[in-house]
Amino acid sequence: MTKNPHGVALFIHNARFQEGCVDGAEAEDDAGGMAEQLRALKYQVVVLRDLTGEEITAVCGVIAGKCRVENLPAGTRERLVQKGLYNASVHVEATDDSFLCCLVSHGALGKIYGVDGVALDVSQIAQCFGAKNCPWLNGKPKIFLIQASMHTAIGKTEAHMERADVSALVDESDFLLSYSIYPGTPSYRVHGALYLTYLRMALKSGAKTHADLHSVLAEAHRLAEERVAHLQQKGVVEYVKQCPLRVDTLRYKIYF
Repeated sequence: MTKNPHGVALFIHNARFQEGCVDGAEAEDDAGGMAEQLRALKYQVVVLRDLTGEEITAVCGVIAGKCRVENLPAGTRERLVQKGLYNASVHVEATDDSFLCCLVSHGALGKIYGVDGVALDVSQIAQCFGAKNCPWLNGKPKIFLIQASMHTAIGKTEAHMERADVSALVDESDFLLSYSIYPGTPSYRVHGALYLTYLRMALKSGAKTHADLHSVLAEAHRLAEERVAHLQQKGVVEYVKQCPLRVDTLRYKIYF
C-alpha cells in the first residue's frame, strides 16, 4: 500500500457500559496506544468511545460514505460529536488504498455489544464496507481487529471471556477479521488486554522490518499465547489455552 494516508482507521472502544461495568484506566491505555500505532501506520484515525448499538451502526454508515453526519437524527448526531466524531468530513474515499477497523467491547458469539447492551453482528458491521455498501473499497483490503469479551473472574485476576463465532464469515473477497481468541477460550486482561498489547507491539515491529500483515498477526498471536502460558505457570490464571482466530479472504499480502 502506497497512499499516505492509506485511508480511514475507525477505532470503536467501549469501556463504560450502562450495566455499570467499567473496564478502567488500563482500557484507556489500550485504546490510546493502539490509536497512536495506527496513526504511525499512516491511517487517518477516528476514535470513538462508549457507543450504543444505534451509534455504532450510524458511525459505520457515515465512515462508509453511505450517509452524512448532518443527516443523522439530531440526538444521535449530538451524542456522536460529544463522543469524538469531530470531523464530519472523514469517510472512505475512492483514493484510499485500504480500510481498517478496530472494535474493542464486550461480545458474544459473532457479536459485539454497544454500551446499552444492544448486540450487533460483526459480519453486518463488516458488510457496511463491502462492495455493495461501500463501492470505493471494492478490491481493496478491509481489515478488522476485534477484541469483544465477556467479564468473568479467575481467582484475583480480572479476565475476559470472549466467544468468536466462526460462522460469522464475510461472503466476499478482500476481508480480514482478526479475533483476539477462538470460540470458548479466554481473552485475558492482565495489566491491559494481552491481544491488543502484543498486536500493537507486532504492528510497530512489523512496520520497521516491512513484514506483511499475516506475519504481524501471527507474531502477535504467538506473543499473547506465550504470555498466557507464563502466567499459567506462575499460577496467576487457570490453565486455559488462549488461541486467537483469523478469518481471511484477502487475495494478496498486505504491507503497511
